[in-house]
Amino acid sequence: MDTNMRWEGYWDIEALPIKAGDTVIIRKGTSYWSVKDGARRIAGKTYFVKCDHVITGSMGSSIHSCAVTNPEVIWAGSGRYWCRADINDVEKVDMKELKDE
Repeated sequence: MDTNMRWEGYWDIEALPIKAGDTVIIRKGTSYWSVKDGARRIAGKTYFVKCDHVITGSMGSSIHSCAVTNPEVIWAGSGRYWCRADINDVEKVDMKELKDE
């Protein structure tokens, strides 16, 4: 992933660098959200997870405010509870390259 690029607000799914089925690294210290208890968590160790799907982000506004959400990567966490993290906080990895090392 281009580390100079930030994915903020809405993006078409085809433009995003991570797709369903990709393996990503959730590094120790990364903030993520889990439906297990509906709370933000901090990863206590580095995880390799398979992306189930990606949420494209959004941009909305009204007379009084503007709301922007970044794209998010979704995966099945422990106990099969859905987890999600900002796409800017995870890295796509090629498992073939890791096995060759």
